[in-house]
Amino acid sequence: MDQRLGADPVVSGHWRPTPSGEGGPEAGAGQPLAISHDGEDSRAVLLGSEPLFRAHPKGQFALVARAVLWTGAGR
Repeated sequence: MDQRLGADPVVSGHWRPTPSGEGGPEAGAGQPLAISHDGEDSRAVLLGSEPLFRAHPKGQFALVARAVLWTGAGR
């Protein structure tokens, strides 16, 4: 686990709870956001968000680029 959502995740307009109050930002608090694995023959990165969604989140292109370069480095 490389990164988790904070205790009070940033609220965006498209992350709203259901009418019953479930599934909002509070449900994501502490959940995994980035996980990497460096195996003997391969590397992988899993991102638990949509980092390229409409180029909305600041700095996400760099995050994806680093993940792509790291997974292919030295292989």
